[in-house]
Amino acid sequence: MGTETWLLPSICSAEIFPPNYEVIRKDRKDGYGGVLLAIKKEYISDSIETTTTSEAVFAKLNLGKNLSLIIGSVYRPPSSDTNYMDQLCETIEHVHQSNKNSVLWIGGDLNLPDINWNSTSIQGNKVNSGINKRLLDMIHNCHMEQTVTFPTRLDNTLDLFLTNRPSLINRCSPLPGISDHDAVFIETSAAAKRGKPVKRKIHHGKEQIMKN
Repeated sequence: MGTETWLLPSICSAEIFPPNYEVIRKDRKDGYGGVLLAIKKEYISDSIETTTTSEAVFAKLNLGKNLSLIIGSVYRPPSSDTNYMDQLCETIEHVHQSNKNSVLWIGGDLNLPDINWNSTSIQGNKVNSGINKRLLDMIHNCHMEQTVTFPTRLDNTLDLFLTNRPSLINRCSPLPGISDHDAVFIETSAAAKRGKPVKRKIHHGKEQIMKN
């Protein structure tokens, strides 16, 4: 998951990622903001289309045994209003309603320093209280928990990871980032299903070799 990618639509994903990654992006025309998901092609995955104008992308992965994993990368710009937050939360709620039996992983920079995640309470006024409350309501509506309890920028927990199956998360810890935010590292016991290797015929003189 990546947020504030600052990629223009004219920049190809192949310029940034190795060829064995499927990259789902939503860029801004001005080159700021932006979100993405980068998924290894060995895993069975599909992009989930939405009509939202908020910065959010989603994908579905197969965990096997009729179980799916929905992952989403989301971003709320610091200057955005309550309407933006409503649309972002409604999009997540719609994805949840459409995939009720799936595991949900939603991550990104929400820029909400007022929320104390140890008590799940609003303890500040840097951001409109309605925006903070809308996020907390969405988390409750989707039966999710927020797992990042450490600061990701200065003393603020801005980068969040939400899931409806916290028992699958073994560890959530900070890593040095490439920006002024720390990255969030998630270790999980969930394993996405890999696609079957493609057999190719390689002709070499009189020999015919099968390779995976």
